[in-house]
Amino acid sequence: MKFIAPFFLVWLFCFQVATAQTSDPLPPAVLQKLKAAGVSPDQLFFTVRPVAASGARGGDISHNARQPAQMASVVKLLTTGAALSRLGAEYRFKTELLATRGKQPQRIDGPLYFKGAGDPDFQIEDLWMFIRQLRGMGISHIEGPLVLDDTLFSHQATAFRTAENQGFFDEAVYRAYHAPPSPLLLSHGAVNLVLRPQAGRITTNFDLAPQSFQVESKIRFKAGPCVAWKEGFQVAWEGNVLRISGDFPGACADQRLPVRVPDARAWLAAWFMEIWQEQGGTGLQRWSAGVAPEGTAPLLAWRGRDLSTVVRNINKFSNNVMAQNLMLSITPPGQSSDEVVRKWAQSLGADTAFFNVGNGSGLSRSDRLTSQGLADVLELFYPTAGFSDLLGSLPKAGKDGTLSNRFQDLRLTAYLKTGRLKNVSALAGYLRNRKGQWWVWVCVLNGEGLQDRADIHDILLQWFDRELS
Repeated sequence: MKFIAPFFLVWLFCFQVATAQTSDPLPPAVLQKLKAAGVSPDQLFFTVRPVAASGARGGDISHNARQPAQMASVVKLLTTGAALSRLGAEYRFKTELLATRGKQPQRIDGPLYFKGAGDPDFQIEDLWMFIRQLRGMGISHIEGPLVLDDTLFSHQATAFRTAENQGFFDEAVYRAYHAPPSPLLLSHGAVNLVLRPQAGRITTNFDLAPQSFQVESKIRFKAGPCVAWKEGFQVAWEGNVLRISGDFPGACADQRLPVRVPDARAWLAAWFMEIWQEQGGTGLQRWSAGVAPEGTAPLLAWRGRDLSTVVRNINKFSNNVMAQNLMLSITPPGQSSDEVVRKWAQSLGADTAFFNVGNGSGLSRSDRLTSQGLADVLELFYPTAGFSDLLGSLPKAGKDGTLSNRFQDLRLTAYLKTGRLKNVSALAGYLRNRKGQWWVWVCVLNGEGLQDRADIHDILLQWFDRELS
């Protein structure tokens, strides 16, 4: 009996896997390479699957495929896929100005209302053109104030998990990737701080900011090589003044440090009033938060970039606050982002066990997915109308985005979203061979220090590349 029990358990395990979905384990030689590289079996979560609709054949090759794992920014695949399905690739966000016109057509004798639409990619040059259109209507004076309406996302103020209400996952709370979502988002809620070594000192200023935003720097010149220069700064906003101190290596060339702005409303208001004055407008000297009274007439609307472009900008460069804004935009009142993503994935036919998607960016320690579940979504999304837009948004290995310098020697064509947090490294998307057949790829590492183990992804991709070549 002592020999029968182990064989029975093996048979039972294989039967359960086979009845759920055809799947093969990673080859022992590959697992041995991973072990030699310092990765234990329980730290890898992996699924590669042929997309049958493309003509590819076979079953899954997987490892810990049904175990939930942190996936970091590959969560953006779900956010952008769901948005393309719900809104369509041609969708454009509409930002509005409202006002009551005065007796004289060139004047607005009261407030100008700016109604935020949550556009994830509203840029300073867009605001400049928007105001130019306002001036083109013949309006030269606005008594004011400028009233900013940021109530669009209020239905999710408590349910949506952001760094603001769930705790920052690192100590660099000033960094641009911590910028919170906002209906009034402008330039991704961030500004570049330029650090420039000159004659034994460090000059510091913003590369593009309203005149009312200032820098007070106590950064010291430090001898030594240009390594880890972003670490160790002490940064704090006091109103519109950024105070920064720390050391900066003199061996560095000019560097840009993206920092989050202190308040989306103050940032937008400062830019709006400054551009208004630059374009010859008068009045409009102050701003406040509020909502236009019922019956206030729409004055002008700005249509943002089409959603296909927005999704491309999110995934190519892994923009967190854009993804969060997009998730909020597709989340109706009374639902959470978890529910939205889960229902969408279920509508495709995906296994949504252990789906836990907090804010759509992957910038959350509580997010969990399985590699099998994500592979389901990617495979089932292939025949949909949004596939070409999602595919075009993914970094192409060796060509652009976050993969511009990686996997340059692959025979396969790889379109993969990267993900990286402390102790997390992930890569997921699509692979295509020369016959035009497709596979979905999900590879995730969770464990101490594994955020820097790009070589593990190299081992696995190069193995599969050889298998299909």
